[in-house]
Amino acid sequence: MEPSTKLEELYSYHQKGMEEILSRQQLEELFRHPEQKTGEFEHWLNTQCQTGQLKKLVPLEEPTKFGSLIAERRKEIGMSVEQLSRLCLISPEQLKWIEAGVFNPDQNTLQWLANAIGVHRSNLLNGQIKLKPDYQECLKAIEGMQDELLLAKEHLNRLNQFVADHGVTEYQVQKHEDQYRVKRTVSKEVQLNGVIREWKDEKSARQFADQLNQRKAIMEDKTDSARYVVRSEEGFLKAEKEEENQPEEIYLIVDTKTGEAVLDQRDVILEFRNKETAQSYADRLNQKEIALESSIEKTVSLQKIQNLPQLQPGK
Repeated sequence: MEPSTKLEELYSYHQKGMEEILSRQQLEELFRHPEQKTGEFEHWLNTQCQTGQLKKLVPLEEPTKFGSLIAERRKEIGMSVEQLSRLCLISPEQLKWIEAGVFNPDQNTLQWLANAIGVHRSNLLNGQIKLKPDYQECLKAIEGMQDELLLAKEHLNRLNQFVADHGVTEYQVQKHEDQYRVKRTVSKEVQLNGVIREWKDEKSARQFADQLNQRKAIMEDKTDSARYVVRSEEGFLKAEKEEENQPEEIYLIVDTKTGEAVLDQRDVILEFRNKETAQSYADRLNQKEIALESSIEKTVSLQKIQNLPQLQPGK
């Protein structure tokens, strides 16, 4: 069947391997003439898309950022259009449109193209070329560094053992997708009311982790003298519970100076059903106690200095 319009004729040329690829705007300008009916191009384009013949060959309004980069890189490594298209499971004609910047491939095809020419897909999308390291060269480099790697691994094992033995930096920052979390090296992520706490920037997360590590160090130094400690209700009252088979244990905070349970603002004993929550509350009370003691010590020292006899000039 002979082409009925010049647009169909151009498309048939392309199917036969036409070298020149034109954008949609160029096609419109090329076939814009007085005898052409209004909307003929749009009608032809829609018809081709509906029949599936132009499904993946619809020209873009603006060229892609990566088309010409793929073409340059392909030529640089000495690969033909046929070879690259075969590797990426697309036709040579489709690759020509991609390289001309008038066809935007799906993400899988773009990833295959990036792998085939040895570049990163994310950089291609931004109009940049960043070569991937050669796999064989990396293997050779690793083989030549076996002694250093084994030594580094041994040092890392010793460091991890030291951290485990001494509890150093118990709280660490870990990236989770695009957020930052503070995670205990001996348990799970820091939570607030059962919800994992997250920070949008690493700096804020590290500051919070540092505060937790400093608090832990202070509390370890004050372990023997900590005023507030967590105990189970059963252990504190030293009496059997009236109800049997309690679903969960209740924890209280005990003031070691008075031997009594800590009360809330309504003079009701504070009760916690989660030991970690109770311990966190007790830690805050102990921090306030430590800060108060430190403030009193500074005040006393300042008073002593002020009460020292002042030297008279000339004596």
